[in-house]
Amino acid sequence: MYSAQTRTFFCRNIPIFILLGVILILFWQNYEFGTWLIGWDSLHPELNFKAAIERSLFSVWQEYRGVGLFDGMAHGANILHTIVVYVLSIVLPDSLVRYVFLFGMHFLGGLGIYALTKKLLKNTYSSFFAALFYLLSLSTIQMFYTPFEVFAVHFAFLPWLALGLTNYLTLGTFRSLLFFAVLVLLSLPQAFVPTVFVVFLLMFFSIVFLKLIDNFNFYWKRVLLAAGVVFVLNSYWLLPYVSGLPSNGQTIIDAKINQMSSRDVRLQNNSRGGLFDVLTFKGSVLDVQEFGKDGKVAYVMQEWRQHIKNPVFLIPAILFMVATLLGLFMALFFKETALYPFIASYIFAFVFLANDVILLEQLNNFLRSSVPFLSEAFRFSFTKFITLFTLSSAIFFGRGLSLLFNLFVKYAKVKLVLLEASLFVGILFFFYSLPAFSGSFFYDSLRLKVPQEQFGAVKFFQNQNHNERVATLPQPTFWSWRFNDWGYRGSGFFWQAIDQPLLDRAFDPWSKGNENYYWELSYALYSENSQLFEKVFEKYQIKWLVLDRSTINPPSPKALYLDELESVLSNSEKFTLEGEFGKVKVYKVHLQTPINNYVFLANNLPFIGPETKWNNNDRSYSDNGNYINQAQSSNVKTQNLSAYYPFRSLFTNKTQEDLEFTVEDLGDSYLLRKTVPAAMSDWKLDLQELGLIELVWIDLNDMTKFQVIVPDITFNGREVLVKFPKIAGLFRSEINPVTDKVSKRAKNCNSTRGLVKNQIIKEEDGLAKRLIAKDANNCSAAYYLENLPHGTGYLVGVESRNVKGKSLMFWIENSNTRKSDLETYLPDKKGWQTSYFVQPPMEKDGAGYALHFDNISIGADQTINDLRKVSIYPFPYKLLTSMYLHPKDLVLPQQEISTVETEHKTPDVYRVTLATPSTGTLVLSQAYHDGWKAYRGNFQFSIFNFQYLAPIFGREIKEHVKVNNWENGWQLPENTTRVTILFLPQYLQFLGYFLAIGSIIALLVPSVRRRIS
Repeated sequence: MYSAQTRTFFCRNIPIFILLGVILILFWQNYEFGTWLIGWDSLHPELNFKAAIERSLFSVWQEYRGVGLFDGMAHGANILHTIVVYVLSIVLPDSLVRYVFLFGMHFLGGLGIYALTKKLLKNTYSSFFAALFYLLSLSTIQMFYTPFEVFAVHFAFLPWLALGLTNYLTLGTFRSLLFFAVLVLLSLPQAFVPTVFVVFLLMFFSIVFLKLIDNFNFYWKRVLLAAGVVFVLNSYWLLPYVSGLPSNGQTIIDAKINQMSSRDVRLQNNSRGGLFDVLTFKGSVLDVQEFGKDGKVAYVMQEWRQHIKNPVFLIPAILFMVATLLGLFMALFFKETALYPFIASYIFAFVFLANDVILLEQLNNFLRSSVPFLSEAFRFSFTKFITLFTLSSAIFFGRGLSLLFNLFVKYAKVKLVLLEASLFVGILFFFYSLPAFSGSFFYDSLRLKVPQEQFGAVKFFQNQNHNERVATLPQPTFWSWRFNDWGYRGSGFFWQAIDQPLLDRAFDPWSKGNENYYWELSYALYSENSQLFEKVFEKYQIKWLVLDRSTINPPSPKALYLDELESVLSNSEKFTLEGEFGKVKVYKVHLQTPINNYVFLANNLPFIGPETKWNNNDRSYSDNGNYINQAQSSNVKTQNLSAYYPFRSLFTNKTQEDLEFTVEDLGDSYLLRKTVPAAMSDWKLDLQELGLIELVWIDLNDMTKFQVIVPDITFNGREVLVKFPKIAGLFRSEINPVTDKVSKRAKNCNSTRGLVKNQIIKEEDGLAKRLIAKDANNCSAAYYLENLPHGTGYLVGVESRNVKGKSLMFWIENSNTRKSDLETYLPDKKGWQTSYFVQPPMEKDGAGYALHFDNISIGADQTINDLRKVSIYPFPYKLLTSMYLHPKDLVLPQQEISTVETEHKTPDVYRVTLATPSTGTLVLSQAYHDGWKAYRGNFQFSIFNFQYLAPIFGREIKEHVKVNNWENGWQLPENTTRVTILFLPQYLQFLGYFLAIGSIIALLVPSVRRRIS
């Protein structure tokens, strides 16, 4: 029936067919019919291929990410993934595509290791088991359990890249170079997270460096050409990414999400950085917890955590570890130079993974403290380095197994011993990875049936203007993870399905503008200030609001504030309900600003100072409407300012280093001071809210006795000084942690593990409470102040000292909304520190706050913090934020806002036509960045209309200003009629395309010529 050639082919490739069989069994056991594999961090171009392609081709400015941002990752690298998914979607249902893609990458990785080790070890049996090791190791399971396409592609192509590079350096032929170039091209999606690409470069340099040492004169040209191929094919994302690092790097470090999580993530990685854990591939993913379907906190990999304690896992794991170390030893002992690059790769990865091993721990700490961005970029050391470590381990496992097989064959007297040994190893692998074959290769909570109402909302937006911003609510927390009652948990998917920009927390780590929007929206909503809520939508030019009642908040359902939110929307003329899809409602926002394709023209905008970095209440916008920031224009002098708000930002929900004001404790009172520019010495201080009652003394014994306190306010021409007393009575609290009875006993809020302890320590100037925790959360320092009305602002003072480990996490719980109004870490300095926090006025009818100080330890290292004093006093928040300086007799002209004709087809280009020659401020509703440039002139030619020539033929409009503290504006010269706005860093991506396409042509032309000749 079958030819001899077919039988030979089948026999030669039996290991490959067995590997494929393993993948098919895993697919059969882990696929649930009709479900999507969706949630956590996942990419779904199948939801909107057109948008996905455009967002990859023009990826430098991410317009769809809220208010827009300079790409802090490498979204352009996703284009090949999008194409592959598109091809799959032609023959597969959309819900099945991601399953097939991920299992395809899984198989491709195993096949790559088989091919690589077969070349290196010259042994089919050991190569097959090396591939099985790569496919089924605990590290691989952890990387695929909550899959992310970046890591799947990295897993698939890392062995192929090693093989392709080794082949080319050895052979030096055109065909081997072309093969390597194809592999580099296909592996591009791994660079979506550029630090993963860096890991590939570590392996690349390990291979080429050792070749150069071996014979520099012979290999240097090949190395240079291989490096050139890697660079030019990646240049279209690499060039803009590197150019954005100086600004994006700091933005990422400063993001609230990262401020609160980065150190925790590093400590979680360190807790699994011990020698045995690393050598048996136990990573921090095993310790991740989240809210389960029952609303309770549980381990994500609970089944695997139980399995790894079982002898059926431990015995194979130890045997595999021994075989791997044996192979590593043999490679060194016999000086097998072909394996040296993978020894180097093994060591590189081990250094970053074994961060709880003596000396290596100190080395990691040194690197992280020396280069803060490196610390942030590689905080998830396990997910970044484990694939390279697994690849190297698989090779040495194959080498060790090869030795053992040879010994068995040589000394065993039983026939078929090799087959029996192979069956034994295969059985070990089966029991080692048993949960994967019983449905736990993927996280069960990610296999979901998506409600049709979600797709109904997507279809609604397909028929709307694509250049209109959309906000999603509710947003009960600054964390980017969202949960839905139909099972979803992750960083969102709606933004991948619609064309419009979506304001979502998933984008905050790369954008200060997106995060500030959240702070302003959150304060307006939870203070129940409907006018302020409307102004936030106006300020950020948000045209649509999506209210998804399927959103849940397991820690505190009340914090969703759904009923209050719907009440605001129904009682406002600014919002009208346009569509309802089950639990999803879509509201249209009636903006006063006549914005067209993110552009409008404004005249007579006031200049407001000073510029703020973080804020949750832009009083200057409430007072003035649209305005221009002082600091963003080199030509704007102090005398051009219309108003100066000395205490414009009293925001304290970041770190103490981020505060934009200072507090002086005078004993019986507090003093706030602000130094102003000398040119304002004769300006007038306007006190808009002076008559507002904010500071009130009420007698605790007789509440009919009260006194209204007015702060002492002085402007001496150089400084604005505001002094207000520490008001005794009902609305203040002085807490002594030492004598407080409620918090006396240590309490562990991590009930599953760890130890907690409280001590009273004696200092020269008194006593203090010491909080101690080991792999636990000592949450005993919690103080409930139920009598404090929410309509008043408060100044909270905390005296603390960090002794060891993390500093105290401080958060203020709102007793009404059951959410944290403020959540941050206290300073981690070793001496006593006094920190100040402002709790702004919230909802008028609410009362009660709780002050929490959590002493959190992750892993075996103790966390020790001391707490000495906590105070809370009424604070004149509204008076301070509303007061402003202005020139005497200043009369502001009426603002004039008008629409302009704007052509906008790609995220990086705007072509604006003004109806009449105009001046004023041309405003672009995208987050401010120096890369945005505006040019006067008309660039429409007889053959084509090419706006990208504007920097050459146009005249740059130099006066680039920041409008409304977040967006771009240009002060137009007289008689301006046409303006082209460009994001110049996009040219770097175009340059990369030119280099990549040029290199491909250069590689193909010689081959084509030879074939023709």
